[in-house]
Amino acid sequence: MINLKDKINKAATFRELKQIAENRYEQSWQPELQKDAFIDGAEALLKLLRIGVVSHCKNLTLLETIESTKQLPQVQYDLQRQLRELRAMANKLGLYDAADFIKRKVFSLPNRNKNS
Repeated sequence: MINLKDKINKAATFRELKQIAENRYEQSWQPELQKDAFIDGAEALLKLLRIGVVSHCKNLTLLETIESTKQLPQVQYDLQRQLRELRAMANKLGLYDAADFIKRKVFSLPNRNKNS
């Protein structure tokens, strides 16, 4: 497992990567080809790490976006924490009524674990 930043500035990151490629491949055989391959690899990695964005302008429905999201492993923490996290995701997806409903339900549950 590796820890990742929540967000990155793509332009700044690619400026740094281009500088790294310049330094790494300046004395290599076909340096431009090597640099291009390095940047292509970085772009491919960013695409793998990117979280799908709900975009109404691209005519993606919310359901299509959810279906295209990679399945995450099961979590092992309590129901209240799972519902709080589900509520946060509902808010991000624009499902405000659902998020409010979850909020009411979470605060009405008996709190068995004060550290969650």
